Amino acid sequence: LPTAVNAQETITKGEFLQAAIEVFNVEQKEEDNSPRWDRIPQHYRDIVITANQYGALRSLRPLQLDAPITREQAIGTVLYLKEIDLGAWQYPELGIVQHKKIAILIALYENWLEPTSATEFGGEQILTLDEARTLLRNAIGSNSLGYDASTIPGIETLAQTWNLLEQTYVNPEDIDPQKAAYAAAKAIVESVDDPYTTFFEPVEADAFENQLSNQFIGIGAEVTLRDGVVTVVAPLKNSPAEQAGVLAGDIIIMVDDVDITGMPLLESVQLIRGPEGTTVTLTVLRKGKEKTIDITRAVIVYSDVEHEMIGRKAVLTISRFSNNAQQDTRAALEVLLANNPNELIIDLRNNPGGFLHAANEVLSLFLPKGTTTVNIITRNETYANNTITEPIVPANLPITVLINGGSASAAEIMAGALQDYDRATLIGEPSFGKGSVQSLNPLPDGSQVKITIARWETPNGTYVNLDNQLQPDVLIIEDLDTERSEIMEQALR
Repeated sequence: LPTAVNAQETITKGEFLQAAIEVFNVEQKEEDNSPRWDRIPQHYRDIVITANQYGALRSLRPLQLDAPITREQAIGTVLYLKEIDLGAWQYPELGIVQHKKIAILIALYENWLEPTSATEFGGEQILTLDEARTLLRNAIGSNSLGYDASTIPGIETLAQTWNLLEQTYVNPEDIDPQKAAYAAAKAIVESVDDPYTTFFEPVEADAFENQLSNQFIGIGAEVTLRDGVVTVVAPLKNSPAEQAGVLAGDIIIMVDDVDITGMPLLESVQLIRGPEGTTVTLTVLRKGKEKTIDITRAVIVYSDVEHEMIGRKAVLTISRFSNNAQQDTRAALEVLLANNPNELIIDLRNNPGGFLHAANEVLSLFLPKGTTTVNIITRNETYANNTITEPIVPANLPITVLINGGSASAAEIMAGALQDYDRATLIGEPSFGKGSVQSLNPLPDGSQVKITIARWETPNGTYVNLDNQLQPDVLIIEDLDTERSEIMEQALR
């Protein structure tokens, strides 16, 4: 690329595409003599054909080669030409699925380009010639997973340690390179001391993904590490765990005869799970007292959304915010509203959360279009998620939301937004307190890294966390020794 005469000198789509193909040594995969390319100027024809074979023309629409290229178009072009797997950079909890947004996140992570301001990346702004040079130079050394081994702190120490072990350890047959690599990866993520940032070996990754599905074999309980101990976020509705008496907040200290104190979360989960029909015995701490619970493992099949009419009151139960939550909630609401209820009760108790975008989509059924539902704070920017459709729930229909210590993450987002806008009365117990967002990043060998990439605040700016749970408007602490639900009884009065 030539040297810019001034700071605002720009570069066209054709010029950037030609420079990128040359810099990355991109070659045509096969000949393409299709007549559709005849309209392309001869000096650009080969590079356009090459770019098309790598999918890069998607980032350059409309294909006006003499027009200036924007920053996000240039980043997208680089990603396609380098054949970076965008699927490995999905952020499902943020609801970011558009390639342009993923491209910007990668560019920020890789330090390809600096944001244009403290609050905006400036993706739609025209790329300057100097920026084009910076982008191509910084992108040359990046690989398809967005890392550069030479930048890893202490990489020499790690390499020397491995070499010494491999060359001098007395029992070389005990050295397992794969086991060592996974141990190192786990140590790296554990160094940030965040229970939600985790490395999963392939087997663990499969188990975690099974948790996100609507069918798996286990006891049916969402668990997490809280203050270093395995804690039940919530038992799934009608699951073996719920039927056996497992409660949100139970601290699991033993699985059968194995003490899991200090054990990594996924190892504990693997002990709890097992073949269908077998029994597992959990020893839990509840209010400082040990309790033993026998649970028969089963195929867990459950619906995220249920509904019923109790008198004139409509009851909507959302058990988890999956990808289908908005669709299922809308269908349930249409049935309930057809009965002309005088109040809507939304039961979010023991809802462990789910996808952030799902919470926003569900809230769009209740709040006016364009209303902020949550504020997302990443390492580089702060932005708001807003409702995306007009609501279907009448603005004058009273709403009560039920929460407890098992209401977490996306469930807290929904309850918090409805509370902030005085759209609902919250009844129950303080929520769980998970105000963070994770991305799940697949690696080539089937392992995965789950990383906390953001925290969130309610529309009024409340940061929900373990020390600042969502507080109900009407506080009711359930009596654990009775099967009666005082929270539901209060809502139905």
